[in-house]
Amino acid sequence: MTVYTVNIPPVWNPSRQALNDILSAILAAFMANTPGVIRKYWSELPQSLTGEGPFVYQGPINETIVHDQGTRATTYNGYLGYVDVLADPQETNTRCNAFADYMREMFTFNARISVGSTGTGSTDAVLRETRLVDGPTELVQGNARLTDVRLEFEFNVLEGRN
Repeated sequence: MTVYTVNIPPVWNPSRQALNDILSAILAAFMANTPGVIRKYWSELPQSLTGEGPFVYQGPINETIVHDQGTRATTYNGYLGYVDVLADPQETNTRCNAFADYMREMFTFNARISVGSTGTGSTDAVLRETRLVDGPTELVQGNARLTDVRLEFEFNVLEGRN
């Protein structure tokens, strides 16, 4: 029987958690600077939607990993959903537009992110909004109709490996 030696990496990169942390920080800053547009942020879509709007939830985040001659490039793709009650269409539209406009600026101003490692040094990553989908999606629960605007993003992490 062949015995294989397993190499244990001296450091690991918590980039997936860093992405969650920066999204939370961006949304907390949004909520502090534009009151009334977002009431709550959920790390995933809650089971009950009534009475919570407007809120933002984090959709699934998928990873694509490419290895090439000592480097590893990890790209995370995901989205944030903005949900609002369609009681007053004009008011809802205004809040949806505020979310879209402000988040575009937040992603632009926070494009370069330093992702800490569990060892020495850090890795830089780029966060960018890739698309905003404004309808025709709606979430329906009971008699409640809610908007579901989706802000899609990409988070690119490039790491060197020796």
